[in-house]
Amino acid sequence: MSSAGAERARSIERRPTHEVWGQGFAITGGILALLSVGLYLLNPHKYQPIHLGILASWVLGPPLWFILETYRLVEKDKRIDPHFRLAQELFSKLWLAASAFIGALASIFKY
Repeated sequence: MSSAGAERARSIERRPTHEVWGQGFAITGGILALLSVGLYLLNPHKYQPIHLGILASWVLGPPLWFILETYRLVEKDKRIDPHFRLAQELFSKLWLAASAFIGALASIFKY
């Protein structure tokens, strides 16, 4: 490998594990949400167990992720970083609002 290639390889930093996992969970959640909406449009009552499973994973998943991310995937120094804490606080409030909205929709449509 040439010295320029080696330097470029060294300059590319690996993304932290919690960012890679977080992106994977976000993509999976988006796919599940689209699947749930698609199945609901096909036949709302036939696929009710799938909808409830996706709803349960949406309600329980993010808080578990925040705990895992904070205590297992992020170094202690980063936990006290104000940007990290602000981002977690913002996303937890966004999750709470989305959960309340999904719960309201579920009660309106008599899930």
